[in-house]
Amino acid sequence: MIRFARQPDLNHIALEDARLSLTYGEMYDVNLPLEKRTLLMWLASPEVDSLATASSGFRNHHVVMPANVSDHNDVLLKLIHLYHIEGVIGPEERLKQLFPELAAERVFENCALVRIPEYFGRGPELHPELSALLSTSGSTGTAKLVRLSYYNFTSNARAIAEYLNLGPDEKTLLNLPLNYSYAISVINSHLVGGGTVRLSPHSVMQREFWQEINSGITSFAGVPYTYEMLERLGFTRRTYPHLKYFTQAGGHLPPIRQKIFADYAMAHGLKFYIMYGQTEATARIAFLEPNKAQQKLGSVGAVVPGAAMYLEDAQGQEIIRPEETGEIVFMGGNVAMGYAESAADLARGDDFHGVLRTGDLAWRDSDGDYYIVGRKKRFIKLFGRRTSLTHVEDLLTEHFPKLQCVAAGKDDHLVIYAVSVSLKDANLGVHEVQAYLASRLNCVPSALEVSEVNAIPLNAAGKILYDRLPRL
Repeated sequence: MIRFARQPDLNHIALEDARLSLTYGEMYDVNLPLEKRTLLMWLASPEVDSLATASSGFRNHHVVMPANVSDHNDVLLKLIHLYHIEGVIGPEERLKQLFPELAAERVFENCALVRIPEYFGRGPELHPELSALLSTSGSTGTAKLVRLSYYNFTSNARAIAEYLNLGPDEKTLLNLPLNYSYAISVINSHLVGGGTVRLSPHSVMQREFWQEINSGITSFAGVPYTYEMLERLGFTRRTYPHLKYFTQAGGHLPPIRQKIFADYAMAHGLKFYIMYGQTEATARIAFLEPNKAQQKLGSVGAVVPGAAMYLEDAQGQEIIRPEETGEIVFMGGNVAMGYAESAADLARGDDFHGVLRTGDLAWRDSDGDYYIVGRKKRFIKLFGRRTSLTHVEDLLTEHFPKLQCVAAGKDDHLVIYAVSVSLKDANLGVHEVQAYLASRLNCVPSALEVSEVNAIPLNAAGKILYDRLPRL
């Protein structure tokens, strides 16, 4: 999916799943039957034939829009018509469901191609460096996509392979949705290093995941929800014979949970990497050195190799002194070209020019490690005091470790959505949560509302869908 810095061993396994494995040489032999540069939608499923076919698209200079294979037909068709998608690749049976009247051409194993008659060969003008269109949220529902170049992918993959010291002996277990930028980053960085990517459809809640992690796996990647579930399921009470390290990105990990996994890693000679990133920077921006993970709770560390990062105040001036809060500004070769909202945007050049204002507020310690305090939009005012909703969630998680909750609201009205079963597990009532938080935030209880919900809405990548929380 990227341009390799060096030629990997063609006989080494590049991709595998429970059904199929491919060497690097065999992966290179998979090719799409397309004579000209084409705009493709990829219905991404966690299978080797699907990923190998998509990899051919990237490798042969086509433009690929990854989408979740299980997304509703209406969502996919809307994007096809909005962006004038010329062809769709994915599992043959899924393509037949989506396009019952169109022929599906078998490409490799169970992966096929459908050409869209309305647009094929007459698709939009494509910028020469445009490689992919990714959703910022990891879901296909939004029409606003990030435009990424071939250089963006290569730059980020090489930086990650460098700081993780990835080589041919690495075998990562990947169960994140393949249309998610973090997952694509994991794939690319391991392929750059010449290692193996094991694809899995199984969540940490399934027995098969635990079987796979004991089958020669040296690493895995997770989002905060992954680690919440791993803690509940007893991950830290077991050992794993081949595991070397594990990584976390895709959102804020509460400090109490960071400490649990950092302590486990230290006790067992493993490495736990806390990471921070955005799709607009091809997934990963910063990482915390594993030897700091126990002491620097809440930190996302320092910038990836070959890039730069600083803080900017409300007036647009760089913040020099430590422990002052400002917006993170990132500069590097992995900064996207910009956004797209329709087919007309695909010929656009580089709008960001290597500089990304992330929208995340943070402070930096004297060692240069960053601590994110929240999104610009994830703040409210409680009777004149600016309050981070992320900080509120951390307060509750630290005091009530079994509580699953999300903070939201508006000025002078903070709302805590608490999962009912977690309240029961913690032997808590909503009034106890309300009273504790009122005391910590020094505000009247009437400014707070605790609402029970059956579950926190998550997308396929395990990220919280704040816009789907109940309206109160």
